[in-house]
Amino acid sequence: MESSTVVVFPLPVMGHITPMLHFAARLVSQGLKVTFVTTRRTQSRVLRAISETMPDSASTLKFVSIPDDQLEGQGDTKKTGIEAIWEAITLMHSLRGTFERLLEEILNQEQRVACLVSDFLLDWTGEVAAKLHLPRAAFWTSNAAFLLLMIHAPDLVSSGCVPLREETKDEFIPYLEGVPRLRARELPFALHEESPADPGFKLSQSSIRNNLKASWVVTNTFNEIEVEAIAALRQFVEHELVVLGPMLPSSSSSLETAKDTGAILKWLNNKKKASVLYVSFGTVAGIDSMRSIKELARGLEASGIDFVWVFRTNLVEDKDEDFMEKFQERAKALEKGLVVPWAPQLQVLQHDAVGGFLTHCGWNSVLESIWSGVPMLGWPCMAEQNLNQKFITDIWKIGVPFDAAMDATAISSAVVKLMQGKEGKWARRSVARMRIAGQRAVAPGGTSHKSLEEFVESLKLDRAA
Repeated sequence: MESSTVVVFPLPVMGHITPMLHFAARLVSQGLKVTFVTTRRTQSRVLRAISETMPDSASTLKFVSIPDDQLEGQGDTKKTGIEAIWEAITLMHSLRGTFERLLEEILNQEQRVACLVSDFLLDWTGEVAAKLHLPRAAFWTSNAAFLLLMIHAPDLVSSGCVPLREETKDEFIPYLEGVPRLRARELPFALHEESPADPGFKLSQSSIRNNLKASWVVTNTFNEIEVEAIAALRQFVEHELVVLGPMLPSSSSSLETAKDTGAILKWLNNKKKASVLYVSFGTVAGIDSMRSIKELARGLEASGIDFVWVFRTNLVEDKDEDFMEKFQERAKALEKGLVVPWAPQLQVLQHDAVGGFLTHCGWNSVLESIWSGVPMLGWPCMAEQNLNQKFITDIWKIGVPFDAAMDATAISSAVVKLMQGKEGKWARRSVARMRIAGQRAVAPGGTSHKSLEEFVESLKLDRAA
C-alpha cells in the first residue's frame, strides 16, 4: 500500500522551521512521506539546517518552495524580535492564494495526502485545508503553559493583570489550572501590552480559538516537565492534543557527521571539560542597545571563563564595530573567547567542553540545552522567553538567576556562579535528570513516542473527521 503523505508548512523563521523539520523527520521514520513547504527565500536556510543538524533526513524529505520574490520589501532578514515574527505572518498571509494552489497540486500528484500540519500562527491554513477537505494539525512550537496563558488572556484582562501596569506588576495573577504561580511581570512579554481595545487582541483570540478546533494540536513539549499544564490544555483542545517533544534529532548521528574540522569545534577540542560558556541569542531576538552588549562583553572578560559567543550581524542596531573588533582581538590573543556569526548550536551544546549556556530562552534553545545536559543563564528578549526563564531558574532549577539589566560586575559574578559555583553544580545535576527524562520521553515506550505512534496510526486510517 502506498505510504500516506503529510504536508508540513511552518512559519518562515528558523525558530519555527527547526522543530517542524525534526517533526517531519520523525514522521518519515514512522513510514510516512513528507512534503515540506517553505518560501523560496528561506529554502537555502532550511537545507543548511538539515545538512548541519539532521543530515540523515536530507534525502528523505521532499522540499517544495513558494515563490515570494515578487513581494518587494517583505521578508527583510535584518529585522529582529517580534517585528520579524509579525512580518513573517503578514508575508505568509499575502501568499494564501499561492499556497492554496500548491496544496491542490500536491493533492492531485500524491495518491493519498493524510493531512496538513501547519504553524499555529498560520491559522488561515485551516480554512484552506477545510476547503480542500483535508484535516489539519495545528503545530504549537512552544510550551503548554504559554498556550494556556494565551487562551486565558481575556481572564487576565478582566482581573487587571493585563496590560501590565507599574503599580500592580509585582502582584500575583489569579489561579489558573496548569499554570505555575506567577507575578504579573512574569507573564509572557507577548501579553504585557495586550488590550481588548486593540483590534489585534480580538484577532489573536479568534486565531487561538480556530487553532484549538483543528483535528490535532501538536505541541513541542513533554509530559515529564509540564504534566499539569498539558492536562489543563487538553480541556481546551476540541479534538486531539499530541505531545511530541522534545523535537530534536533522535540520535547522535548529527554529531558524527558534523565537520569536526570547523573552527568552532576545533577550538572547543582544545578546552577542558565543561569549561566553556556558550552565548547565543538565537536567530531572531535582538538586544536593545550596544550598552548592554558592552556590559556583557566586559562581564565575560572579567569572569575569566572561556566562551563562544554567536554575534549575529543584526543582533543590535547601534553596533559599535570598533569596540567589538578590539574585544574579539583581546579574546583571541588570550585564547579565552571565540566570537562567530553563526554556530551549529546543538553540536556545540553537546561538546564536552561546553559547561553553560547564556541564552535568550527561546523554547528551542531551552529544549536543546536540556537535551545536552547544559545549565543556563537566561537573558529573555521577547514573546514567552521571560516565562521560560521562570521555568529555568525557579521551577526546574536548571539555571542560575540572571538579569539582562545587570552591569559587567554582576554579569561576571553570575557567569562564575554558573560555571564554577555551587549554584551551577546544583543546576547541572537538575538538568542531567531532565535530560534523561527527555530522552526517555521520545524513546520507544516513552510518553512522546507513544503519542507519535498514535498520531501516525490515525493518519494511516481514513481521514480524520
